[in-house]
Amino acid sequence: MTEQLTSATEINIAYCTSLEEVQDALSLMAKDANKSLAHALKAQIQVVKYISKPDLYGSAFDLFFKNLKKAIDYAEDEDNIYDLREQAGLMLNNFVFFMKAKLEWEVAVNRREGEALFLEASHGLAECIMTLASMYYGGTTKAIMKVTAIKQLSTLFFNPNNEGDNWFKKAGRWLFKSSRTAEKKAEFLETLDRLADKLVDKYEIIGSNDLIAGIYENYRDELIESHSYRWTSLWKEASDYKDKSWQIPCWIISIGSMLSGIVWFIRWIISLFKDLTPGWASTQWIWTGVVLGGISIVIAVICLILSIIRDKKGDHKYMQCVQYYDGIINLFTMIR
Repeated sequence: MTEQLTSATEINIAYCTSLEEVQDALSLMAKDANKSLAHALKAQIQVVKYISKPDLYGSAFDLFFKNLKKAIDYAEDEDNIYDLREQAGLMLNNFVFFMKAKLEWEVAVNRREGEALFLEASHGLAECIMTLASMYYGGTTKAIMKVTAIKQLSTLFFNPNNEGDNWFKKAGRWLFKSSRTAEKKAEFLETLDRLADKLVDKYEIIGSNDLIAGIYENYRDELIESHSYRWTSLWKEASDYKDKSWQIPCWIISIGSMLSGIVWFIRWIISLFKDLTPGWASTQWIWTGVVLGGISIVIAVICLILSIIRDKKGDHKYMQCVQYYDGIINLFTMIR
């Protein structure tokens, strides 16, 4: 493979037969390209590297932004900087589309139904790579080579293993589809969250980009929902305290009244054999009402206050989350 690449006047990426060879091809291009394009190619390598080894997320995207910054630093003019940022946005957009399509394919009972979307996402990644390759070739790339290369790269990215995908495995995917979907969706949204942190931190490098804004606009509601445990638990506590504000007083009054009734009955029996203080019964019931009513009111007020506090905290956390994602969308939306 290396001989094919190095011996050719033009590095023919269509010869690549694995994602590792794609990385090698891009690396060879980077050696010969001008400094700006070289770092743009290296940034693309990090996207390919993450797709082949998702556990390298942190280091891959740190290097992505590092190389993008260097590509911009070496750019010849503002137009070149704009093109690099647009290409970076396209890389990330295709990456997210690919990860989502892969998710849909992995959880599908009949995987062939998800292959079209997966292949389309793979095609987008391949086109993104070939755009950079065309910059390296200086725009002289033959149309036939582009088509061949994109088709070959799409095949590399879209490499489903359907061997042994029998009815038993399909039944297993059907049986665990709900939990499997939830698990994969959580992983996907976590990836978007981690990417968001880096995008905000590296905003000065990548700048405003409608494609990036579009990513978070598309998944805004799902991302917010993925953090809902932060405020729903508080809202549940608020609801529980609200219920306790009348439940506990009811129990206090019920049990207190019953006990007071027992005491009254005992004292009434005693009064048959012994004179008690005049008005003892009225006094007892008055004090019972005052004590039980007072305790009930205090507990009800405390529970209502705690309910309001929890409810406000839940609202605050919810609004923080909404403002965070809306802030990302607004930050990256280009002003017309």
